[in-house]
Amino acid sequence: MVSSVELFGDDDDGFFDDTEGTENAEKLEQLLADTKVRMGMMFELMPIGMALHQEQSIIYANKEMARLLETQPESLIGRHCLDFIEGDILADLVEKFMILFKEGTSFEIPVVEIRDMKGNLRKIQLIVGMMRWEDNHVAQVLMQDISKIKELEKDLEIQKEKKRLLEEQKSAIEKSEVHFRTLFESSRDAIILTTKDRIVDCNTAAVKLFKAKDRQELLSKPKIFYSPEFQEDGSRSLEIGTLKIREVLDKGYSFFDWTHKRINGSEFAAEVFMSSIELDGETVIMASVRDVSKRKKQEKELLRHQNHLQEMVEEATYSLKEKNEEIAENLLIEIENQKAQREFISVVSHEFRTPLTVIDGGAQNIKLFLERGNIEKATSRVEKIRSGVSRLNGMIDDILLSSKLESGTFEMIPSYVDFAKFIEEKCEMMREAHRNHKIECDVTELPHSIWAHPDSIERILENILSNALKYSPKADRIEVTGLSEENYAVLRVRDFGVGIPEGDLDNLFKRYFRAKTSQGIKGTGIGLNLVKTLVDWHKGHIEVESTVGEGTCFTIYLPIYSKDINPVEH
Repeated sequence: MVSSVELFGDDDDGFFDDTEGTENAEKLEQLLADTKVRMGMMFELMPIGMALHQEQSIIYANKEMARLLETQPESLIGRHCLDFIEGDILADLVEKFMILFKEGTSFEIPVVEIRDMKGNLRKIQLIVGMMRWEDNHVAQVLMQDISKIKELEKDLEIQKEKKRLLEEQKSAIEKSEVHFRTLFESSRDAIILTTKDRIVDCNTAAVKLFKAKDRQELLSKPKIFYSPEFQEDGSRSLEIGTLKIREVLDKGYSFFDWTHKRINGSEFAAEVFMSSIELDGETVIMASVRDVSKRKKQEKELLRHQNHLQEMVEEATYSLKEKNEEIAENLLIEIENQKAQREFISVVSHEFRTPLTVIDGGAQNIKLFLERGNIEKATSRVEKIRSGVSRLNGMIDDILLSSKLESGTFEMIPSYVDFAKFIEEKCEMMREAHRNHKIECDVTELPHSIWAHPDSIERILENILSNALKYSPKADRIEVTGLSEENYAVLRVRDFGVGIPEGDLDNLFKRYFRAKTSQGIKGTGIGLNLVKTLVDWHKGHIEVESTVGEGTCFTIYLPIYSKDINPVEH
């Protein structure tokens, strides 16, 4: 911070002469107080959160910082900035703060997560350095909300530009009263400071915008002079202006469109941002005014073109309208698919982690038991590890097969398959793995063999039986029956579990879809989609009947032989 002499020069009139004694001291004190207020004004103009921080607590926070943390500036006084930090980085930041106050070493964290006063998580960029404030060294903490930036950034250049702007803003904060006046004067937007009924200060941009001869001419007019009697919507400027000022005094700020009038009487459209600040013990309204006449004109022209386009659209043929509806429907489907894929990634990461945790924990236990010579317990943990590996392999197989089917790289070569034997062997494997369930299997009426792809049949059986067991945790019975109907081998799997809501049945075979009754039950949402895809490839079809609370029955129809099933890459 520069000294008062650096700010205002060494006057020859003896302003700082020691002979003036108390009078000069009072002037100097008032001058420093005004400098602090103006710096506060500059802080409030900043579009990023800023707080001044002593070693243990915040002593000042601007409105943007309070908005970022969903509270009021005064509520932050006495708090520690690190109270809002989330995640493992907190310990590192505590150490950086300690080094900062010992050595003055500034630091920057490009991305850190905070939780605001309402419990919402945000991603911010954090910059912390030292500065002088009221003859003390304090930490200057800058926080910029980058949650939306992270979503919208498309290339590295945007990142670099934003970092450059942030560095410029940080540099501006560290300037003194001289820099504040430079910033005030160099602003491209008109900035006006007003009290209840008059204008008390303005910058050069305001003089130019309102076409005044000089600053004094602009200040000589009452505030209402610079607005026409009526606004564009027909409301009186005086009445609406009074309401806007009340809004600023209540909320601290207001942003609105306004029609202004220049000294020469011409009018122009403007965007106005107003906020309230304290200056010399008096509440002052600071207004930033931007001429948007050209933009408004362009918007009107754009609206005219839009109306013209709308007329052209309305005159389009019925087939074009039908095509647009198809595109819109496909777009909605794509949005739903993207949402489902995001949910699938989250579920799969959790599903993979669970068996891996079982495997890791079991391996640790085996090591411990072997060290103690307890072979029996070590052997029991091996079974848990094998179960975890089996579950993990099943999920990986489904995901890989689904991916190959989607990309068209999965080669299916059909052959004669002993369908009944496949089913009986799979049921026996399931009995061994799920001893709490009784699996009743009757496939004596199935044909001896069918023309099918063996690996695909195995994945169909694995998924359909696993589903029946997963979704009937409290029921102890699963019915598996097989029979022949005309030219089809029919497999029916019935469980007595949670059931599926009727409203979910239409979407049941969509990829990543999971029924409402599946909450709390592990799964990825691709199993049934995979089953239907493989059944369709065999020129078969699948049916489902279900009642919530009573259970579900899947019926699969596979052709005994189909000449349409040939060795192809599907």
